[in-house]
Amino acid sequence: MLTSGDSRIIEAIHHLQRAVELDDTDAAAWHRLGCQRDEAGQDPELALSALRRAAHCPDIAPGVALFWYDLSVMEHKHGGRTDVALHAAKMATKLDPDDADALCHHGRLCALVAEDDPESDSAEHSRAAAEEQYRQALLSEPEHQSAMFNLALLLKKQSTRRQEALELLRRAVTVRNLWVFSTSY
Repeated sequence: MLTSGDSRIIEAIHHLQRAVELDDTDAAAWHRLGCQRDEAGQDPELALSALRRAAHCPDIAPGVALFWYDLSVMEHKHGGRTDVALHAAKMATKLDPDDADALCHHGRLCALVAEDDPESDSAEHSRAAAEEQYRQALLSEPEHQSAMFNLALLLKKQSTRRQEALELLRRAVTVRNLWVFSTSY
């Protein structure tokens, strides 16, 4: 049974579908359609296809960091394409270098790349990039719990940095409005 909020999302999806039928180059409508489809729990490929379509519209403003952040999250969450997600995350953080959520997400993707093949030559570079993104997120938003938590997870793997990891965890749990830490979506 749909709640009134769910029915509004479904109604919004219908309007957005109509909007992209009328103008298939409207990047903002494609972006919103993808996000609404994801919010409604529709087939993830439908949500991703809408966001991917927005990326190819001539009016996509490269300065729209939120679009690139959303594309990155959904590519990682549903698409399984870390390379594409990482590219979109880089775009988001390049366009809005103070967005702590985008920086943290970018860091998490870098950490995932390192975890995929921890013994590879690129793993150390990916771990360093993840640490840099988490630290940038904390510079932008010093109480960003997800950045603290994920940085702590990264540092605890290094025997010489476990004390720093513990301090970050202690700091994270003292932040008001504690929310559930997650390393996945």
